[in-house]
Amino acid sequence: MKIIEKAIKKIVYMAVLFLLRKRGYSPYMANLLWGDLRKDMISKNGVSFSGKIWAYKRGFLSDRISRLGLTDANYKSFISDFAYLRLHPLNGAYSKWIDDKLTMRYVFSAYSEYMPKYYFQITDGCVSKLLDCQEGIKAVPDFNDIIDLLKKEGGLALKSLTGYGGEGFYKLSFENGEIFIDNTPSTLGDVELLLAGLNSYIVSEYLYAHQILREIYSVTPGTLRLMVVHDYPDEPKITGAFMQFGAKQSGMVDNACAGGVFCGVGLSKGELFNARLVDGSGRTIDTSMHPDTGVVIDGVVLPHWDFITEKIIEIAASFPQLSYMGFDVIITENSFKFIEINSHLGSSYIQSFYPLMENEDFVNFIEKKYKHCA
Repeated sequence: MKIIEKAIKKIVYMAVLFLLRKRGYSPYMANLLWGDLRKDMISKNGVSFSGKIWAYKRGFLSDRISRLGLTDANYKSFISDFAYLRLHPLNGAYSKWIDDKLTMRYVFSAYSEYMPKYYFQITDGCVSKLLDCQEGIKAVPDFNDIIDLLKKEGGLALKSLTGYGGEGFYKLSFENGEIFIDNTPSTLGDVELLLAGLNSYIVSEYLYAHQILREIYSVTPGTLRLMVVHDYPDEPKITGAFMQFGAKQSGMVDNACAGGVFCGVGLSKGELFNARLVDGSGRTIDTSMHPDTGVVIDGVVLPHWDFITEKIIEIAASFPQLSYMGFDVIITENSFKFIEINSHLGSSYIQSFYPLMENEDFVNFIEKKYKHCA
């Protein structure tokens, strides 16, 4: 019976993917949409069965009802999940420039001062040098070189080349003669065992946030996401922004999808507003302060805002092949560094603060380039 059941599930899966691809979804997004729908159907997120059907008919997953405040009167202000996924790949063949973190580092090498340093790559337990590796490292490095660098720098980040939502992230730190993995005291053997199990990982600089942001939450640096539309030959435009802070629930990452706090960012001055989080049931709720530290988030103004936005526009303008980008930025004490560029950033969090179908720049961009999905 189990074999028959498994075969039926596979047939259904393949049939659904076939139908989705026929409707214009890329293979990647067809698989993602089916997986999200299955999870949403069975999730106990406070939405009734009839509520879920209401959302699906309008192209949304049901948790968007609370996240976006969807009603019959306003749902057309938002681009639906189904329509948004059909837009993939927004950057066409050039998506590969930014979908892989290592490729991105080389493509954007002219702006290396605004990116974390990339020291090593780990593939199936083998270590190789990357472009920011310090002089004097032997031609074929090993785990001892990574540990020596850790002791020198005090902190390193281990990131999957293609990880999403902070998945597979590790922080290594060295303080007062002790080694820590994700802030947990560890031994050299623990670190070596961790490194040996990694594949397609980079060892990079660990970034520490500006003091203003550390006062809100200091375990993770917090990430600013800037949504940029570049309808070349027009100048790139930042069409939305939100900030994510870590929390106990999110562990060593600050992604909202992992349980972190997220809030809108005003585009003129960089002020934080309407802080929110997703509770254990999957519902989005408002919170003016950080749930673990009690520090008020709403009203805080992000440091270096004018400089960050001007520089991001400059960087985006240098790559007219890329028309849609989601920059993930760490704001440091004296500047900023972008750690990732998303070629198809998730729409539900940005739309909590900036409904995309009310955004003239976004609508014009979509209508011009992707009329079949607008």
